[in-house]
Order: sequence, then C-alpha cells, then structure tokens
Amino acid sequence: MDISDSSAGYILKKPGMYDKKIVRRRKLAIRRKRHKIRIKDVDIKLRKPGDLVQMDTKEYVMCYGEKYYQYTAIDCVSKKRKLIGYSTKTARNRVILAN
Repeated sequence: MDISDSSAGYILKKPGMYDKKIVRRRKLAIRRKRHKIRIKDVDIKLRKPGDLVQMDTKEYVMCYGEKYYQYTAIDCVSKKRKLIGYSTKTARNRVILAN
C-alpha cells in the first residue's frame, strides 16, 4: 500500500511526531547561510600586505582553572603571523593585535 505525500504530511503534523523547534532552527540556519558572502564568490585583488587578514581566538584553560586567550592574526598576502596571549577576551585585544 502506497501513502501519498499529503497523507504523510498529515501524519507528521500530529502532536509528538516532529519537533517544531528543530525544524525552525534548521530553516533559520539555511536563511543565514544564503546571505553569507564568501571570499571565493567575490573577486578581490590582494596587492599589498594587510589587504586581507584572518583573525582567530583560542581559549586555553590551565590545570588550576585560570583561562588564557590566544589571539592570532595571519596576513594572507605576506603569510606573516602575529600571535599574542591575553588573560581577558575583549574586542580591544583584537584591535591591538591588528596594529
């Protein structure tokens, strides 16, 4: 016996058959992904160092519970890397790293 698409949808809409939160979260993720601009999609001319810099933060927890944050900046043109460690995670630390 075959079940039509509308019958399957009717069955899934019954209480407890699927989680609306998960479905909504998936829809929002797809919508966010659609509006992202990716480097490979845009034609960017990188001519001099500093035109494109990748920045990243990593958290380290020491054995006695204290946290340290590693800020890394990599210049995509010259391939130079700058690495600084801080005990706080603030936007100001990123600005200092970029200079």
